Amino acid sequence: MKARLFCTTGFFAGSNFEFTKEATIGKSRANSIVLAPPIVSGRHARIYFDEKSRDYILEDLGSRNGTQVDGVRVKKKEKLEALSIITFAQKFDFIFQVIDNYEHESVEKKPARRETTVATGSKSRIKKTGVTPLFVKDETAETLPANGKTNGKTLLEAASIPVRVAPEKKISSDRNGKTLIEILAENKKRAANQPVFLLEMSSNGRRIKTAQLKNGENFLGRSPQCEIEIDDPSISRRHAVLTVNAGKVFVKDLGSRNHTFVGKQTAVAEIGIEPDTALRFGNVDARLIRTVQPERHKASSIGHLV
Repeated sequence: MKARLFCTTGFFAGSNFEFTKEATIGKSRANSIVLAPPIVSGRHARIYFDEKSRDYILEDLGSRNGTQVDGVRVKKKEKLEALSIITFAQKFDFIFQVIDNYEHESVEKKPARRETTVATGSKSRIKKTGVTPLFVKDETAETLPANGKTNGKTLLEAASIPVRVAPEKKISSDRNGKTLIEILAENKKRAANQPVFLLEMSSNGRRIKTAQLKNGENFLGRSPQCEIEIDDPSISRRHAVLTVNAGKVFVKDLGSRNHTFVGKQTAVAEIGIEPDTALRFGNVDARLIRTVQPERHKASSIGHLV
């Protein structure tokens, strides 16, 4: 197996570290990935491939300022998932990725490569290196915002990951004799009649949260990066995904520790769900509610207590 850590924002933007069985991260030159700022510990963290589970595992090595995965501090060994965001010392964000086609490659034939972009005032210079560790001047530790965000965007939003965009629809000039106001009124009425899906969640018979599902994917988990965040120990960081498509809702478990259930069936594969179907995420019970009434709450309240 082969994996990589890469960064798309901040001072380390453009950095790309590839490794196979193990990588240690810290400011000591003995590490395979060297991050020199003083807020990084000498031996900060380690990522290694577990032969038994066939997964990459991350562990913090007792660092002073900690290691986070998807915004949650690592306190024990954690299995890394595709495109997990790893934050070192609460400041430096890297994206983890498994390179699937490594089985057809040779490590000796393709040594690790790294391209880094180093900021110098208002300009930047591209520096290509081989396997030499990346070092950064101490004063660069203050060049990034503490929350790891750039221009109001999260790291996932800023990451250069391909996104499918629906083709732009052309507006017909033929109004069939209707005024623009009449057309706008019909469109507004049609939008108001579109189904709105809510997910009501409870624990031990007590309702804890109701969240409105948006069109497309709605990730549910303990991580703040999820659209539906649930602070419950039985919930994994990225536990499940609920997808709203063409007026229908589907649910799929994302390899969570305590599973996702639709009735008594485990949602290993994507399953279509109907309103009032019994759902369970870990120890959290849930049910889907369908309504055609426009949502009265502001968008900022979605996913919070109602």
